[in-house]
Amino acid sequence: MTVTLNKYLFETTLGHANRESSYTLVKTVCCGATCVFDARLNELYFTANDPGRHAALDFPQNCPLCAADPWSFSEISDRNLAGPWKSFL
Repeated sequence: MTVTLNKYLFETTLGHANRESSYTLVKTVCCGATCVFDARLNELYFTANDPGRHAALDFPQNCPLCAADPWSFSEISDRNLAGPWKSFL
């Protein structure tokens, strides 16, 4: 089971909302960073204390955190691994 964030809390902090978005915790394979992925907008949020910082993943690019190329991420299935995003669960 994947870990999803509290949509209302996250979007309130973010300052904007998308009715069709849902937010899933993921971990980058390259650098092990815990991030939030919005599959609807194809965006990766990577800083819990500044959720507005994100990267659009609509085109190939290096990892926005460590610059690895190629890079990927996988969904987190354990709430205990939420790290800095725990306040949004």
